[in-house]
Amino acid sequence: MLFKAVLFDLDGTLLDTAPDFILSMNLLLSKYDKPLITESEIRSSVTNGSEGLIKKAFKIDSTHENFAAIKKEYLEIYYENIAVKTTIFDGLELVLDACETHKIPWGIVTNKPIKYTEHLLKKLKLHQRASVIICPEHTKNPKPDPEPLTLAAQKVEVKPCDCVYIGDHLRDIQSGNAAGMTTIAAEWGYLEADTDIEDWRANIIISKPENVFDFIFHKEHP
Repeated sequence: MLFKAVLFDLDGTLLDTAPDFILSMNLLLSKYDKPLITESEIRSSVTNGSEGLIKKAFKIDSTHENFAAIKKEYLEIYYENIAVKTTIFDGLELVLDACETHKIPWGIVTNKPIKYTEHLLKKLKLHQRASVIICPEHTKNPKPDPEPLTLAAQKVEVKPCDCVYIGDHLRDIQSGNAAGMTTIAAEWGYLEADTDIEDWRANIIISKPENVFDFIFHKEHP
């Protein structure tokens, strides 16, 4: 086994959460008699969180007088619909199962607030399986700072150099690299159209989640 711990970003890396972000947004848009959005229109905006989605769907920015109220309402709707369509990306359940079989801790390091992270993981029955869950509230500095990943390594009692971190955003790779971990750029995630993933300087880019297992359990370090 190449690694002693496997860590994931959440949205767009371990879980395909976009369908429920979009479902919730369309419920809100419908309430305001606004045109509904399609997945292709907004999927890449999921990486920018609720504010990015609101800007895209409502065509307003954060200075708009109703922005804060719309965000609050949207997050309430999302909380209630957080696990309607969300699933683990194909192939990653195999990685989780293998980690558990070989007693290798796996965990999540995310910039998603703890309220939504814990609610979602409990709904999907992943909360008790994860050895560590790090959210922004657990550290002074969120990703791209290395602090969240360093804390995760401490929690599972594994040196950062023996951990692999998988993420679908530049900040994930910056955080993992700064922490001294092996980094995987998840090309299957919520990449914006103009993203050049090669510029992230991850140790390796993996295009499909089903290929993660082979890299972690069978391949050599890049």
